[in-house]
Amino acid sequence: VKHYQEAIRCRPNWTKPMNNLGVVLELQGKTNEAINYYRQALEIEPYNALAHNNIANCYLKLGDTKEAVKHFREVIRLAPNSVIVLNTLAWLLATKQNSTVYDPQQAVSLAQRACELTLYKGPYILDTLAVAYAAEGRFELAVETAEKALAIAYSMQQKELAEEIQNRLELYKAGKAYYEK
Repeated sequence: VKHYQEAIRCRPNWTKPMNNLGVVLELQGKTNEAINYYRQALEIEPYNALAHNNIANCYLKLGDTKEAVKHFREVIRLAPNSVIVLNTLAWLLATKQNSTVYDPQQAVSLAQRACELTLYKGPYILDTLAVAYAAEGRFELAVETAEKALAIAYSMQQKELAEEIQNRLELYKAGKAYYEK
């Protein structure tokens, strides 16, 4: 922390130590302080995808989904092939039914893009696509996609993930979508 603060003092327009200090503070559980450093970095360098991603994750920790989504969208604008962010944003848009960010159609589009980039081989990403299909009411596709995700999760010995996918698969088979609070 001291070294990053000194770097910022010496070069106040250098965003890398601001971002890194934000990461350290976030790891220490000082999320609001971290956000302040990410904001400073973004004031200097508004096209900094990493700072947008970091601040979005902080907002998620604080439960501010709307602000998180705003920054994740900016990451995708700046780095359109960021699979993790595509997947995270798709998940949020598909699972936050009673919020202003709920957008199953865009969730499907983002999840499909993430699946294309990973050649439909990532179980987490296929799971997100299944969740998005179900949110859109396309349960047959949700079942088919979840079954693919489940098979890959088992083949990778990801038992915990496989159990989660299996539970959601049962919802889709019953014509229900998966939502988070």
